[in-house]
Amino acid sequence: QESHPLRRDTTITYCTNIDGDGCEGSSCLTYTGPPACLAIPQSACFFTSANVHLCTGRGCSGDCVNSKPCPLPTNDDGCVWPETVSIDI
Repeated sequence: QESHPLRRDTTITYCTNIDGDGCEGSSCLTYTGPPACLAIPQSACFFTSANVHLCTGRGCSGDCVNSKPCPLPTNDDGCVWPETVSIDI
């Protein structure tokens, strides 16, 4: 019996600029893969295919909040959490 089924790959796109009320697509990077801790100290906003934890410390430490529902959504279904330094996928 498997108590923790394997999680599917998650896709997260994170951007360094916000254009008005949405993420700016020209300055974005995308990660698709298994659970990981991503260092994204320069991110301004992001899109994610699954719930992830937005953390204020390096190495997915510090205070972490769920990305879904997004604490500060953008008009283009992105999410902003200004203190994010790392994301726990």
